[in-house]
Amino acid sequence: MVNEANERIKLPKDKEEKDLGIIFEDNLKFDKHILTKVNSGNILIGLTERTLKYIDCKLCSMIYKS
Repeated sequence: MVNEANERIKLPKDKEEKDLGIIFEDNLKFDKHILTKVNSGNILIGLTERTLKYIDCKLCSMIYKS
């Protein structure tokens, strides 16, 4: 890249990039993407458990597995 004085400047390196909803790290691993998806799932499971606390256990099991 060139600035106004026609001097070259270095672009900063990114550690991660998000493209089409997938987080790629600079070493092409998906560890951060997987971690964010697992955390999101755990949040939804926690909300479901707190919401269905007093409902029949068989129904809770069916909802949890779905």
